[in-house]
Amino acid sequence: MDIEGPNSDKEKNLTRRSFLRWGLVGAGAILTTTVVYSAIDQFQSPELSSERSNEFNKTPDWQQNFAELQTETLDTSIWHYETSPDIPSYNDEVQGYTDWRENVRIEQGVGLVIEAHKRDYQYPNDPQQRQFEYTSGRIDTRNSLSFEYGKVEARMRLPEGKGVWPAFWLLSGNEVHTIDKEFTPAQENDENFYLRNGEIDIMEYYGNNTGQVEATVHTYNDKTSSSVTVEDATREFHTYGVEVTPDNIIWTVDDVPYHTFVKKSNDPNDWPFGNNNQLYVILNLAMGGPAGNVNNSQEPWRLEVADVAFYNFTGNRP
Repeated sequence: MDIEGPNSDKEKNLTRRSFLRWGLVGAGAILTTTVVYSAIDQFQSPELSSERSNEFNKTPDWQQNFAELQTETLDTSIWHYETSPDIPSYNDEVQGYTDWRENVRIEQGVGLVIEAHKRDYQYPNDPQQRQFEYTSGRIDTRNSLSFEYGKVEARMRLPEGKGVWPAFWLLSGNEVHTIDKEFTPAQENDENFYLRNGEIDIMEYYGNNTGQVEATVHTYNDKTSSSVTVEDATREFHTYGVEVTPDNIIWTVDDVPYHTFVKKSNDPNDWPFGNNNQLYVILNLAMGGPAGNVNNSQEPWRLEVADVAFYNFTGNRP
């Protein structure tokens, strides 16, 4: 989600964090379905599959299996609620993010539910007293899981309706390319300044573009996107993933690659990843903005997440 300016929700003095393992690994129900993909061509080759198979651990090093949890609330030692009043304004979104159970909760047998509602909302700590028409949720792993290289996947069923904008994405937790460096005020006031640390959008879905799932990487110098058709994305669960390695990034649906971004140079403005740039996971359901006007007749809007898993990069290559 290309949303954050120089005064974003990322704290400027976040300390550098190494990857932390939590005792959350567990098996979950396997959900399968027939799906039609487009834009998948040479990445399906057996040669590539063989090469990729050894690059990551076979079992998750970190996993949150929401579908098996026996509680109705998130563990806040793992998941951080994003409730900054500045966040929705970056893309003219029409929702406010809360930590209410109405908007973020665990439903047994389903998993994590991030649910948007038509409800007027004003952040209690917003000095500008902006009014929002909807409430929703945004959570992240900034205080638990962060990594330099690895594979991240989430099994999700996407919300249906015009105006929905669910996302599964990565930002830098330690801002290695901006902290303790000298920049001019003009540079720091550039709305794309945070992209010196990169952004990887694993899955974005716009309700006004039915069936199209997008993959995007943002660097300071570039933006590269691709899309794939997942016809039943709002009816069935699918696994959306990204693989971050020292020289490329690959996006997958149900473990089938459909887009890649190759390292162009060692310039962090071209390739901000690596060099201890620790990435953390974000899940959210935005409304409006680039997703268009919201169809209120389709309320409520639900993003369902069965599990999130991380596989460490092994470095084992042919």
